[in-house]
Amino acid sequence: MLETGQPRLKMVEMWFNPQGRRDWIATNKYPLRDGDGKVVGVIAILQNLDIREKRYAHLGPVGDAADHIRSHLSEPLMVGDIARRAGYSERQLQRNFRKVFGQTI
Repeated sequence: MLETGQPRLKMVEMWFNPQGRRDWIATNKYPLRDGDGKVVGVIAILQNLDIREKRYAHLGPVGDAADHIRSHLSEPLMVGDIARRAGYSERQLQRNFRKVFGQTI
């Protein structure tokens, strides 16, 4: 973003919740510009994913996969296992996860 000046929107990332545990967050990042328009930094808006999820009526199997990942962060996770739990092939899950969350699983 510092080179292109383009914002990064609707990203889902791992961060720390108020209890200090790793958790999903939704974020939008925007370039911070000086008086001449040069990008000199980044400003971000972070939102707990639980809050953001309530804005969507239903995330379907991809939401189930994200919930599974979130509740099993301390365990080794395999994409194939997560896909089977969601009723998808790995490729379907990757494609749909990117469509919903804007990034790969």
